[in-house]
Amino acid sequence: MKRRVYFRIGIASILICAVAMLLLFSLIKLTPKPILLSHYTSGVAVYDRKGNLLRLSLSEDDKYRLITPASEFPSSIKQASIQYEDKNFYEHKGADLKAILRAGYQTYIVGKRRIGASTITMQVARLRWNIDSSTVLGKFEQIIRALHLESHYSKKEILSAYLNLAPYGANIEGAQAASLIYFGKHVSKLSELEAISLAVIPQNPNARNPAKSLNHPTIQNAAKRLFLKSPELFEGLSAETVTLPLTYSTRQDLPYSAPHFVQYLRNLKGLNETATSIESTLDLEKQTLLEKVLSQRLQQSAELEINNASALLVNYKTMQIEAMLGSADFHNTKINGQVNGALAERSPGSTLKPLLYALGFEAGLIHPQTLVKDLPVRYLGFSPENADTQYKGAMNASDALLASRNVPAVGLQKRLSSGEFNLYDALKRYEVNLKPADFYGLALSLGGLEMTMLDLVKIYASFANGGIVKNIKATKHDINRQGEDVPISVLSKEASFMLLNTLAKHKRPLGFANNTEANNRYSASPQSQPDIAWKTGTSWGFRDAWALGISGDYVLAVWVGNFDGKANPSFKGFEAAGPILFDMFDSLTNANFIDLAWNIEDAFSSMKGSLRRVSVCKPTGGLNEKGCPLNLDTYFIPGKSPIKSTNIYRLVNIHKATGLRACKSLEGDIEQKYFEVWPTDILANFERVGILVAAIPDFHQDCLKSKRDSEVNLFSAPKITSPLNGQVFVNPISAENQPIVEIALSASVDGDTKKLNWFVNGNYIGSVTPTEPLFHQFSSGAKTITLSDDQGQVTSVNIIIKAI
Repeated sequence: MKRRVYFRIGIASILICAVAMLLLFSLIKLTPKPILLSHYTSGVAVYDRKGNLLRLSLSEDDKYRLITPASEFPSSIKQASIQYEDKNFYEHKGADLKAILRAGYQTYIVGKRRIGASTITMQVARLRWNIDSSTVLGKFEQIIRALHLESHYSKKEILSAYLNLAPYGANIEGAQAASLIYFGKHVSKLSELEAISLAVIPQNPNARNPAKSLNHPTIQNAAKRLFLKSPELFEGLSAETVTLPLTYSTRQDLPYSAPHFVQYLRNLKGLNETATSIESTLDLEKQTLLEKVLSQRLQQSAELEINNASALLVNYKTMQIEAMLGSADFHNTKINGQVNGALAERSPGSTLKPLLYALGFEAGLIHPQTLVKDLPVRYLGFSPENADTQYKGAMNASDALLASRNVPAVGLQKRLSSGEFNLYDALKRYEVNLKPADFYGLALSLGGLEMTMLDLVKIYASFANGGIVKNIKATKHDINRQGEDVPISVLSKEASFMLLNTLAKHKRPLGFANNTEANNRYSASPQSQPDIAWKTGTSWGFRDAWALGISGDYVLAVWVGNFDGKANPSFKGFEAAGPILFDMFDSLTNANFIDLAWNIEDAFSSMKGSLRRVSVCKPTGGLNEKGCPLNLDTYFIPGKSPIKSTNIYRLVNIHKATGLRACKSLEGDIEQKYFEVWPTDILANFERVGILVAAIPDFHQDCLKSKRDSEVNLFSAPKITSPLNGQVFVNPISAENQPIVEIALSASVDGDTKKLNWFVNGNYIGSVTPTEPLFHQFSSGAKTITLSDDQGQVTSVNIIIKAI
């Protein structure tokens, strides 16, 4: 009785399906085109430059699904899927009537185990509309939907949809995601054995889930049966090789590499938001190498409470990011490890000084050996100090830069501020996010702003690119659109070369302070190492320690600090960030990413351009002159660099018997000696630091006054150092002529000047010694300030006092 009922139901079902197929197929084309894949969200696979998977993210519905173009699926997995799931795929119109009749007969009439008759199109329909095909009505809907799909989509599109939606175990959907998870490779790179092993999983994804090792024999047997059906389709396999065991990875084995970089990519503007695959510029090998170095270094610094750092490696030739370490440990909540230090805006400390000095080279204000003043100075309420609170007096520009002296830097920024090479405008051309210039004032060169590590690397990369500013790239998409980037020139190649040549002379760091084990590494001579042109920086209050360097094809930046801004006296660029920078460069060199023989002179020889070398006097920075005890060669830009004689060494006639200065009429043995005649402000500082400079002796008593006056004057005219010529001061009182603006008048003189006389608009206001300022209150209006010394020499400046 039951058999007769099942028979009738089976016959009825078959007839219903057949009739429905015949009637509906002719009408189905009149219906709207259904949406197939566009409503599915996709995860994102991020790869490094060599195709290594960095991260595979979930879709919005928590599936490992990567919607992949049909062209990227290899023929092996297409053929395997068709052969295993639907060998008549290209012959039917969505539903295989013969297969349905056969399945219905076996299931409902003969009463054997249920067998499927679903075509690939029907499976796509079931997956697309979430159909329960275990019921007659569900099966009927599945057939209708399949016919609907076939009437609007090509076989290629339907097969692609199947390979994108088929279940491969747990929450893994699609062959691309399955290939990445189980075999760690793009689906296009699957071997034939791997392809047919994947093809058999969707038929029973639970029993054949590769994540369970017990299922591997089941997959292997199914793959063998598939191969034996049509061995001619898989020419690279044999009956023996098809049974070879495969090694499967699982979801737990998915990489989580360079997490800060991956997140940075996901947030990039202009990146295709629908992209399921991102080919990045990152080099996983270099990333892993630098992560190892950083971890080792921070272990050594634990006693100094240095426990977090960031680093960025960019190839300045391609401008591609090859490593990004956003923090010491992404997963460490104690250090706020998920913050990306490469993107955080921080004070750069002194790392902007190289740009400042390069602008000085460009403007023709200095060359590497130009003498700059490191003396107390005041600029309208701002008095810059050096980190050691000491003053060197006078030093070469290159020494001032490498020693990171603040006072000379501020002086140079002041001199540049009114010209086309001012620091603020230069930073704007690098696209640094800045407030109005008045907000920063002269503190800009000392790190009185906030900028990112990416900003700094972009600036340093321009030094290696001959002064040309180029955008940093992170993806293949960026590389392909590089023609849209218009390079901007901030510096000449000559100024850039002089800067790099100077920075390469910076000595190597010793390592973390008070850490003997770490310091021993740096006791050896670095002669066998490639050049590194580098600079450090320390922000105010010891909150940020920086080191940036150029070596080989790379710009490398290192930051040490706390993301919460907590200060630490150990956060000093040279002592904290510098050793990490050098360790990282050393590791890149040892891994053959940087040539041991790489050097600035050869690598950037094409940037020398019109540069020439000239012999200068090292103590003065001027042209080599008689009396100079030490000279050296330096680069200069002809017609631009301020190469001139300083007249510091002056030849004086000395009476041998008394050692006094001789005049022409003085009898007896006379010899000529060179004396150093420094400006009084520099000379006073020399005395403070214990540097003794022999003064020119007084005239011999037998030299009459008239005879002295006939002698050549050895001393230069005084120079007013405050206020500066053309300077404008503001009177904050509305009433005119109120003497409320007080200005310190000071000057620099040389020789044996003992007294300075000051005048305002021709009126005498007072006298002081050369080393002390004269404070005077000024009323509003234009003022001419005149200075005369006791040698009768005079100089003047003009200023304006404005009333508000």
